[in-house]
Amino acid sequence: MDNGTLPPCFSAPYGLLRVRLAEGYPVLYCNGWLRSRLPACTQLADCLSERVLGQLDRALRLAGDGGEVDLELEVFGENNRTTYLLLGGAIRDGLLDAAVLDITAWRMGERSAPERPCRAVAETASTVMTFDANITRDQLTDADAAWYRRCGLAGLSTYSGLLRAVCEKALYPQHRAQFAEQFGRETVLCAFAEGKREIRYEYVGVGLDRQPIWLEATMTLLRDRATEDVCGLLHIKNIDRRKKQEQELRRRAERDELTGVLNRQAVQAQIDRVLAESAGTGRRCALLMIDLDNFKRVNDTYGHVQGDTVLSGFAARLRGIFRETDVIGRIGGDEFVILVRDIPQRDTAARKAAQVCGVMQSDDPMDNPPEGEISGSVGIAFSPDDGVTFEELYYKADIALYRAKRQGKNCCAAYDRARDML
Repeated sequence: MDNGTLPPCFSAPYGLLRVRLAEGYPVLYCNGWLRSRLPACTQLADCLSERVLGQLDRALRLAGDGGEVDLELEVFGENNRTTYLLLGGAIRDGLLDAAVLDITAWRMGERSAPERPCRAVAETASTVMTFDANITRDQLTDADAAWYRRCGLAGLSTYSGLLRAVCEKALYPQHRAQFAEQFGRETVLCAFAEGKREIRYEYVGVGLDRQPIWLEATMTLLRDRATEDVCGLLHIKNIDRRKKQEQELRRRAERDELTGVLNRQAVQAQIDRVLAESAGTGRRCALLMIDLDNFKRVNDTYGHVQGDTVLSGFAARLRGIFRETDVIGRIGGDEFVILVRDIPQRDTAARKAAQVCGVMQSDDPMDNPPEGEISGSVGIAFSPDDGVTFEELYYKADIALYRAKRQGKNCCAAYDRARDML
């Protein structure tokens, strides 16, 4: 986008429009982009005909609070030329926050018809706050005063002051530094100079009920044609429902359906990530590879339903032995792997492995069929001594597991280079 010009038509909503009813007619306050395109005014209503104002008024009253509006407007723009705007949004607390598309080219027959602004409606319906700022002059030029009052941010007049207040009062600590960096004045001005016209960031904010909520902040950048200043429109919307749905889908995709622990792909990725974070720190980790002894006999004797019960029960007991920070996964059949993080010495892993070996010794025949004699054998490999990736540790833990099986099962063995390489 060149200085002062609108973005390409139909690519995305290019601005927000705030509308409220006053004295029987809607009064429209527009953001910097619209102001830069239209004659100098703070109320867009000055640029609308009585007919269009009446259409907008009726649309607002028919939709009612919580309703959606999808409407075309004819606006008297530069040099008395008509600009056609497609407006879509939702009414909240008596205000319409609407996303706007310039459809002039389409109305003039120069382009194919755009899609109605369904995305715009969805986005503005979840709007938490909006504001305009002159980034160059560090001025807050237009803002959602009601939101400021609710969050205790009233009286702010500078962009940098607003940014500090939002970070301190409306964000959780883990996101403050990144938010401040993403939307800091120097970052924004540099981004604009490099041709970037949008900055987007997802973060955890503090909701009005003081509970954590996922939000998305989007700043759209432009240059004021009259002053050459860089200005920004910040639009913050509620994405909590979508993020939680994504997290749930991701959790399901990463979990073994039967046991609830990580599946093979997820456990390998997570272990590799932990090992990479530990590299060069001197911290020791242990990979435990576990195989249930005589498990095939359970399936053959009692059936696969009982076998599934044994596997899910075993996984539940593993979660009781290890810490939440340790990584537990099922890699297939009756084989499990566990990464024990940050152990002070090798004996710690050996003690944990001994607990695993005895975890299936139950008096409940449904948990441990007597004829099955279910137990666990464990092979151990250490990082960084035996490897620094999942594949390296898995290979050596498997060698140690094979030795534990040869020693009579229901026991553990650690990888020994001198012995196991013979």
